[in-house]
Amino acid sequence: MIDVAAYWISPYGRIFPVPHSHIEFIIGNPRRFDLSRQYIGSVYSKYGEPMRSEGDARNEIIADVIQQGWIRIRFVPKQFSYTAQLSRWGKREQGNIRKWAKQVMCSSKSKKTEYIGVTVIDLNENVLCENNIQRIAGLFSAINLNFK
Repeated sequence: MIDVAAYWISPYGRIFPVPHSHIEFIIGNPRRFDLSRQYIGSVYSKYGEPMRSEGDARNEIIADVIQQGWIRIRFVPKQFSYTAQLSRWGKREQGNIRKWAKQVMCSSKSKKTEYIGVTVIDLNENVLCENNIQRIAGLFSAINLNFK
């Protein structure tokens, strides 16, 4: 039912499906994130971790990218919901998430997609907004965003 389980959204609203993992996508496309391979390697070296591992280096690199304005989205099957992680919750970010929700709904082959939950969190995992994908796609600017 879920066609794509992970995404990156650029600060300018460009949506990138993530085929494997968020860190793999960054490592494979460092210039897209305004990073260098040397920077990525130095972060992994700092933690003594092998490149592409899912540890502290990965967390630091992903947090750095999110601080630059990127939005990280992943599907959490146990919760039947997407989680969108970002550093700031402004109009641009709300518009970018709305654009992503519309794209997911339009490209899905399942009618159940509209009921999938979306939880927006910051880097400290504070919940900023919770709703379903249909409401975010269609009514984002017209509804109470359920700020916590």
